Amino acid sequence: MKKIKTLELKGGRGIAVNHTSEQYSLGWKDGIKGILIAVGTAVLPYIYDAINAWLDYKEPDFDWRTMVKYMLAAGVMYLGKNYFRKSAVVINQQDL
Repeated sequence: MKKIKTLELKGGRGIAVNHTSEQYSLGWKDGIKGILIAVGTAVLPYIYDAINAWLDYKEPDFDWRTMVKYMLAAGVMYLGKNYFRKSAVVINQQDL
């Protein structure tokens, strides 16, 4: 999101006005967030399996092909959502 401006209100409070990426375009922050979503989506089920295997005193099994498929699917879906989403203005109240 790009910062447009900050409006100052009484009492030292302000409103930060931001906007999201334009429709049919992606920013570099969208790419970084897409990578984080992809890695988190693929890794969390395996962490859960590893903890369960440790509690049951057995060896965890990792299927790297499935993990990569989950990563690609989650990353592509997140970027697709941001690519087709319309641009929006986001207003956040903050202390100045």
